[in-house]
Amino acid sequence: MFKKTTILLFLIGSCVAHQLMATNESSTKVIRVGVYANPPLLFADSLGNAQGIFGDLIKKIATRHNWELQYIPMHLNDAIFALQAGHIDVLPALAFSITHDSLFHFTQEACFTNWAVIYTQTENNIESILDLSHKKVGLQKGDTHAIALLKLIKDFNIKTETWWYDDYASIMRAIQNHEIDAGTVNKVYGYQCPIAQDLKKTCIVYNPVQIRFAGNQTSKELINIINHEFHQLRMGNPSAYDEILNKWLVEQKTPILFSLWAIIWVSALVLVSAGLVIFSWLLRKEVKRKTQSLKQELQLRSLAEKELHQSEQEKSLILNSIKEQVVFIDNNHNLLWANKAFISDNQLQPDKLFSYRCHEIFFKSNPLSSVLLYKQLEETITGNSRVL
Repeated sequence: MFKKTTILLFLIGSCVAHQLMATNESSTKVIRVGVYANPPLLFADSLGNAQGIFGDLIKKIATRHNWELQYIPMHLNDAIFALQAGHIDVLPALAFSITHDSLFHFTQEACFTNWAVIYTQTENNIESILDLSHKKVGLQKGDTHAIALLKLIKDFNIKTETWWYDDYASIMRAIQNHEIDAGTVNKVYGYQCPIAQDLKKTCIVYNPVQIRFAGNQTSKELINIINHEFHQLRMGNPSAYDEILNKWLVEQKTPILFSLWAIIWVSALVLVSAGLVIFSWLLRKEVKRKTQSLKQELQLRSLAEKELHQSEQEKSLILNSIKEQVVFIDNNHNLLWANKAFISDNQLQPDKLFSYRCHEIFFKSNPLSSVLLYKQLEETITGNSRVL
């Protein structure tokens, strides 16, 4: 009896689990989302996932309803045809217009308001619609701003050469490369496009439009759910909606992340800087020591010179006070110094004393005697004296 009851409970549990799994699988709905390049409103990242304001909105709504989002990246013009043909279920960030409203089912509330701006090269003087006359103008395929500009050109009876591109980025590059004279993009894209910084934003601003979610005639229920959820988010939780807007519209300060190599380089730089500081300190200390030593040497030299000068003065004072003749000569027999008695007795001029040689004074009449005297002086000086 117990065995039969266990088997029965096991079969009932298996059926319940199977039923729960089937219910869970059936509740997961796959939503095909068209994604085109219109940053920061909507664009696809490197993995093909939707990003931007509308990308975050559809993700938040999908989480609440257990939707599985299938992103299909494509150009805007292709996305419009895909939505019309039923190849995608929803196209976020589509401009609301009379033409689009007749083809698609839109959310009632606008998620964003945008308008068109015309860019040109910095050297071009384009400031009004009339300045586009006989100019090459770049437009995006399927863009409502392109349709509006063509209408303006027709109303003003202006002749222009129209060049069509798949996205705004191609238009901006074409302007930068001087392939066209001007091009139209929406204002938010122009603010955040790096190329726009090198171009000139004209005063031509036109076609304000509301940006909404759009679906085809078979996805009205889906669009109604998105409209309800967006209304609840904007009215019931405005801080969450503002957070999404600020994330993509306000410039964020990204934190600086240091890699291992960056840390190594910074550490090496700090060590080198510390080494240079220490070396500079040691060098300054050594220079200070050398300078002090040089000052002491100069002081000693100055003191020695003063003592020598004083000694010379004392010598002159003593030798000039005696009556005997005293004279100093060098090895070449030139007079170096003589006292007053020598100068007076030999009737010499003191200022010409150093121009004399000793034989010119002692042996003016007998040069031979001077030669013998020189030899005797040399022998006396060298210690090899001998009688002549």
